[in-house]
Amino acid sequence: MSSVPPPVQPGPGAPVRFDGPTVDYTHLVPRGGGRPARSRVAAALLNLSGLGVGFAYLGRRGAAVGCLAVTGGLVALGFLTDGADLPLLWGVLVGSWLGAAALAAGLLARQHPRPAGARGRVLPVAGAVLLVAALVGGFVGYRVAGSSVYAEGMDAQARADCATAVQRFDSVDGPFELTLSADVPAARLARAQCQAFLLAVQAEGYGDHAAAVRGYQEFRRDHPGTVLVGFAARNLEATYTRWAEELRAAGDHPAAIRVYRELLGEFDTPQARAELAETYLEQADQLRLAATDGDGAFRAGRARAAVDALLVVADEFADTPSAVAVPRAMADTYAAANALFTQGQYCAGLPVLDTFVSLPATSATADVVAVAHADRAAAMFECGLAGYRASTYPEAVEALNAFLAAYPNDPQAAQARSAVIAATVLAESGEAPLPLPAPLTDNVTGPIPVTVYNDSPYEQHVYLVGPTAHEFVLPACPGCPPRYAGPLITSLGPATEPCTDLSGRPSLTLMLGAGTFTGFSTSTEAGSTPVRTNTVEPGYSYTTCVYVEEYF
Repeated sequence: MSSVPPPVQPGPGAPVRFDGPTVDYTHLVPRGGGRPARSRVAAALLNLSGLGVGFAYLGRRGAAVGCLAVTGGLVALGFLTDGADLPLLWGVLVGSWLGAAALAAGLLARQHPRPAGARGRVLPVAGAVLLVAALVGGFVGYRVAGSSVYAEGMDAQARADCATAVQRFDSVDGPFELTLSADVPAARLARAQCQAFLLAVQAEGYGDHAAAVRGYQEFRRDHPGTVLVGFAARNLEATYTRWAEELRAAGDHPAAIRVYRELLGEFDTPQARAELAETYLEQADQLRLAATDGDGAFRAGRARAAVDALLVVADEFADTPSAVAVPRAMADTYAAANALFTQGQYCAGLPVLDTFVSLPATSATADVVAVAHADRAAAMFECGLAGYRASTYPEAVEALNAFLAAYPNDPQAAQARSAVIAATVLAESGEAPLPLPAPLTDNVTGPIPVTVYNDSPYEQHVYLVGPTAHEFVLPACPGCPPRYAGPLITSLGPATEPCTDLSGRPSLTLMLGAGTFTGFSTSTEAGSTPVRTNTVEPGYSYTTCVYVEEYF
């Protein structure tokens, strides 16, 4: 019988062999400090959203809330500081923040065990990818929507629908601020343009034409080259036109002319020129009606203003239809203003006639100036005679002398000269009026010789009036006494008699007709001699002399 060897005892350090069944209990042993398994990639991607979802996935609620608060703060700050004005800066800032949040979540995820199964590894990552994709897609859609709203605003602005455009630009500069698109500052600029344009449009709607004109002018100055400039120009022209038309309808022609002048300064169009010329004609008609009432000076002022308006049409707007009406309107204005003359009020009508004869001689005024000169000559002559008949001799002399200065060759000049002599004598004598003498011719008016001597050392200006009038100058008599004693002095004692020796005395012989003549002489040195009246009869010759008497 064989023997069984005894079992071999393992040596120290030899492996212990165990051939029985085994059970794995390692999954029951806690790992990672008791934290649940989490995917590092999923945590980082979830936190890349900036919403703190990665921190929430890791169970870090405080960090999730803080992350969400920081992101919200960045959004608010972007709105408040017009982030679209600095898109690069804000892109770097937001990108840095999101990257930092993703990195922080990834680092925190290292404190968690990794998911053991495929499902635990894949599903969180897939969810994170979907969230990030949704956010990116939402941002892209957000930018597309903002760009669409901006395009709508630009289309509205291009057709001058600024009310709609401003609404669209407000949206771009408001809810779509964080697109960080260049459309946002562009919308802000376009909105400012539209708002400036709307201010002028609204002023025009309120009927404040002056404010509307200022608004359109400022818009054209401040926003040159913009799409609205053409609309502003057309609206400005239309505003000027409406404003001027309203002023014309109200009868305020000076203001309408001012507005038309401003219009022509910016838009020199044939229509504006024609309307301005029409306004000048209307103003002239209005002034012509005013010239039919009041005194001569008032009528003259209105008539001259009317003529000035007509001359503007003739000179500046000869190419307009209104220019054809100027000659007829000029004649009508003269006829209306000259009513005082036609009514026989010659002195009162002179201011009007003075105005018309002073007009420049042009094709538009030539006819009326010629008529005015003829009427003025008659008016000045008749005005002087009216003063003579009314015994207002100084005024008569002044008026008739003015007539003679202006019209020395007029048919009535001779009569005017005799009337001046008569008025001068009567003004000196203060006696009763004399019949108007015959027109002045020369010093031979009849068969009776009358010789007048100068017995004074002064040149004597002699006036003589009767059936005829005479005016002449006697040269000085150098050796004659400067004065003779008058009656008062003679009564006190013997005195030298004047005119006793007329030999060598300067003289003039007149041939007069029969009648009573009144006259006096005057000199610069001795003044006037007394007025004397003498009767001249046929068959005689007469001698008289001029001398100076001393009374005291």
